[in-house]
Amino acid sequence: MPYHRPKPFYENLQMEHKQVMDDLQRLQNENKEALQRFYEITEESFFYCNLQQQLQMEKSQVQYVVEKLRQETKKVLGEWILLQYYLDELKVICEKEERVIRDLQTQEYQEQQRLEGNLQSQQKEELIIEKKDLSRKAAELPDCLPDEIRKTATGNRAGFRP
Repeated sequence: MPYHRPKPFYENLQMEHKQVMDDLQRLQNENKEALQRFYEITEESFFYCNLQQQLQMEKSQVQYVVEKLRQETKKVLGEWILLQYYLDELKVICEKEERVIRDLQTQEYQEQQRLEGNLQSQQKEELIIEKKDLSRKAAELPDCLPDEIRKTATGNRAGFRP
């Protein structure tokens, strides 16, 4: 068997072929890894995109609620100011009413004092009139009655003078 020495061109070609096949395998592996990484990044991108949309929706909802709360706060503040105004007005009215009541009580007390004074004056006048009537009646009594009865009838008791 004769030994044939391979031709250098053929050997180079085989080496290049092997190198190209290795490069092709490496590129296929890199392509596969890149494709896998691309799918992972795409999924992650979709996740963050959905997350961003959810956050935007929640942000919009929070902004809506905050705006409603601001409006409610303005409304409540307006009502509070109005109530404070009414309270101040009521205080003024109550103070006026209290003064009126005190004035009426003072007038009532003064009227009561005046009536009591009039009553006492009237009672004194009635007593004086009654004493005068008794004195006049006693004077009209006949002289034949004993002095003790006459003194009792006129109100002249020991130590008392009309």
